[in-house]
Amino acid sequence: MKQILEDFGLIFYHITIKCDNISAISQFKNHIQHSRTKHINVRHHFLIDHMMKSDIELEFVNTKH
Repeated sequence: MKQILEDFGLIFYHITIKCDNISAISQFKNHIQHSRTKHINVRHHFLIDHMMKSDIELEFVNTKH
């Protein structure tokens, strides 16, 4: 997505992803592998890699919004 936006001349250094799941945000920020999280797929690890590079950040937003 970032590459597509750059093709249109829009450059973003940090992309904010809004999420209404507090558990998902805490799992994302505390990326220690637990036995209960073995089923998480490649997308999660992709997001963790980009978070460590400071490309993306997760922000809580209420479900109503």
